[in-house]
Amino acid sequence: MSQINFYEILGCKPIDNFLVIKKTYRKKLKSAHPANDGLTERFVLIQEAKEILLNKEKRIDYDFSFTNISTKLIHKQISINVNI
Repeated sequence: MSQINFYEILGCKPIDNFLVIKKTYRKKLKSAHPANDGLTERFVLIQEAKEILLNKEKRIDYDFSFTNISTKLIHKQISINVNI
């Protein structure tokens, strides 16, 4: 099963912060709204991309979905230690 590239869908980069992602999401959402062009599948993908990329935990899981489990656990441990 291949993974959907949500960064590509929104037109942003993995290094972009939440504000940049939110801005690009709003631009894409306006252009893909079903009332404008009727492409509901594209609209749904943009919504799903926003759901993943603007949620810190979901974004971490998404970004590390193709790495090994130890890297994922190390990153989560670092994230937990920073928040303490």
